Amino acid sequence: MITLNDILQDSRFSYLKILSYDNRFNRVVQTIDSTETPDVEMYLKPKTLLLTTGMIYQDNQEQLISLLSRLNKADCSGLLIKLGRFVSEIDDSVIKMAESINFPIIKIPMDKTLGEVHNQLLSFIWDNQNEQLTYAFNIQKKFHSLLIQGANTKDILESLGMMFKIDVALLNPFHQLVAYSKQLLYHYNETNLVNLVASEPINNAFASLIVDSHGQTHNVVVELVKLNNSYPYYLFVMDPERLAYPVSSLAIDQVILLISYILNQDMNLTYHLMNDKEKFFENIISNSEVDNKLILSLSDTYGLAKTAYYQVVTMRTTVMKHSVVDTMEWYTLIYNQILDILKDVKTVTVFPKRSNASFHFVFQGTKTKFLVSLLKEIHEHIYNYLNLYFVFGIGSTVQYIDAIPLSYRESMYALDHGTLSKDCDYFYHFSSLNFEALAHSLDTQQRHDYCRYILMDLIEEKHTELRETLTVWLDTNLDYSQSATRLFIHKNTVRYRIDKCKDILSNDFSDSTSLFEISFALKLFQLE
Repeated sequence: MITLNDILQDSRFSYLKILSYDNRFNRVVQTIDSTETPDVEMYLKPKTLLLTTGMIYQDNQEQLISLLSRLNKADCSGLLIKLGRFVSEIDDSVIKMAESINFPIIKIPMDKTLGEVHNQLLSFIWDNQNEQLTYAFNIQKKFHSLLIQGANTKDILESLGMMFKIDVALLNPFHQLVAYSKQLLYHYNETNLVNLVASEPINNAFASLIVDSHGQTHNVVVELVKLNNSYPYYLFVMDPERLAYPVSSLAIDQVILLISYILNQDMNLTYHLMNDKEKFFENIISNSEVDNKLILSLSDTYGLAKTAYYQVVTMRTTVMKHSVVDTMEWYTLIYNQILDILKDVKTVTVFPKRSNASFHFVFQGTKTKFLVSLLKEIHEHIYNYLNLYFVFGIGSTVQYIDAIPLSYRESMYALDHGTLSKDCDYFYHFSSLNFEALAHSLDTQQRHDYCRYILMDLIEEKHTELRETLTVWLDTNLDYSQSATRLFIHKNTVRYRIDKCKDILSNDFSDSTSLFEISFALKLFQLE
């Protein structure tokens, strides 16, 4: 990238004299043109440095004022005018107007021809562009070598910072600092970087100002690094004017391309590494016989432990309108973000389900008091930064690892038929109301036959007390003390009645599926 300053500071162009004074002659120059046409702006390419003798303005310099305004709107880099032959001097009114819009007017002396100046300038631009291409190619080779050696984004940015002697940083779509050059945090506050991104649109790169930790103001350019199209990363380049010459935008583009490649590589790796974890969870929730010993032997690997408490929460998106590639991108971003939020939480683990773009949380150990706040934090992160909306189906608690399928099925059922939480419009709970809704879909004879089949002689009137005790015991998650409190009887009485129920039903109540069926049948019988 060549600026007008680069040209004016080169000794080969010392004969050029600035007429409209401005110290910010940083306009980019991509090509040279010369003309005497009054409507030249109609045919001028952006970032062109224009040469003229001003022949048509020799008797009317007021028209020059109009020309300068039109050239400025056409993104012209500046006007070089040869004085002496047609125009001897530029009027003050023209110079003042040029200075008011920061438009450069530069004098070509009488002893230089337009053709000579044109060729010199064009040669300078071509030589400089070739030099930048060579430099960018060398940079590409250096970074390609890093890539071959297995470098990550942190390595790339550290090398970029040392190579160009600048501070650089990379923020992910959740506005979190993921990689940066070694000295960045010494000079800049992470919060300032995040605030800068949050205050700007995310569709295009932008330039701004930032204050360092010592109170000094610096220029910063923020480039977008995209994996696909939807959720960009943000590459910060501090004090870009300090980039070692002749670093061009092409060189920065090489870095962006390389970072994008590494991020895509990491995304694909993470997405496919979910496979084992997903299969493990599918094995637990499948209807086939589950080998508990095998599950427990693998539990440490996948974040489960043998405890007396499990609860499954299913998180599912409400809209699926993305392509396969886009889905992989946001699904992996969300999975990594969830893992980051849960990194210090030992009582919950998450299992992916890529086929329907959902996630299954297993809370375990003891009842998690912060379950709601944790799920809300996850939801807010995803909605605020990715604009994706999820709902949560919350299953009931179970006491055994082989009862996880029951809680899982309840969480899935809750998503479609559950009770909406009173204080949150994306939490759906599994509740007894769902049994009633399902029960009313059966006719009276079907309900009676089912109850007789499951509850056997327990449906007889003489066992009303036993049914009531069993119902409360199941509702309190098999807790004898809570059941005794609710029924206003002694805990041993509860144990005695439950043992009687076991005898009548010929069931030791160790199987979660049979407990679910008994609970359902008891609720059906209450409708009789």
